[in-house]
Amino acid sequence: DARSTTYALNMPGTCKTCHSDNEYMKEYNIATKQYDDYAGSVHGIALLENQDTGAPACNDCHGNHGAMPPGLTSISHVCGTCHVNNMEYFSESAMAEEFMESDLHACEECHGNHAVQKTNDDMIGSGEKSTCIECHDEGEEAYETAEQIHLDLKNLVTAYDSSSTLLKEVERVGMDALEMSYAVKDAKQRLTQARTLVHTFDADQVKAKTDEGLKFTQDAFDLGVAQLKELQFRRFGFGIATFFMSIVLVALYFKIKDIEKK
Repeated sequence: DARSTTYALNMPGTCKTCHSDNEYMKEYNIATKQYDDYAGSVHGIALLENQDTGAPACNDCHGNHGAMPPGLTSISHVCGTCHVNNMEYFSESAMAEEFMESDLHACEECHGNHAVQKTNDDMIGSGEKSTCIECHDEGEEAYETAEQIHLDLKNLVTAYDSSSTLLKEVERVGMDALEMSYAVKDAKQRLTQARTLVHTFDADQVKAKTDEGLKFTQDAFDLGVAQLKELQFRRFGFGIATFFMSIVLVALYFKIKDIEKK
């Protein structure tokens, strides 16, 4: 029932009634900006603005009547119910043990909790927007690993963008772009998989996947160039044919005029 206070789209507002009330929550010493953080997050926008009831709300992570859904040792593991591969890769990585020993909370350390924002490749590496540099310093093996992963992702993104632009041009001029489009889609899939593999924190695994993607972008580029060359060849051939046809028509015109005079 969409009118219910516990309907998926209404759930955050229901929780907000108490949890955003500063006076009411004062004695519990709990922050009261969770709703605002959530409303501006990728999950909140999906649920509250885009009306996507599949997006997580408060009770998906915290449960309906308890601190967290039953059977979970940490709220952070809730992320794995949707982001399965990410959680599996992280759980099998060396980083998982390090996090546990340091009492860090898996996904939240890099992505946050209520204010989760859309991810981007700058989150890994050594740039100012990187989450890696919050724990790792220049000269550390992990720091270099993060830089290598970032570089491999950026290389594939650049190649993918170039092949996508070329694909649009091939489609615009009306040439056969079917095979090329498949190669571009395969490259996009490898980019998505490589970004997921970031959670292994293994530069070799990420590079292996980006290398696959680069092969597809090269295939797409070669196909696109071939189609544009074919277009030029057709235009040249059409021009030559038009030239000779014009000569024939002119000759025919004068021949007719000559016959009419006789």
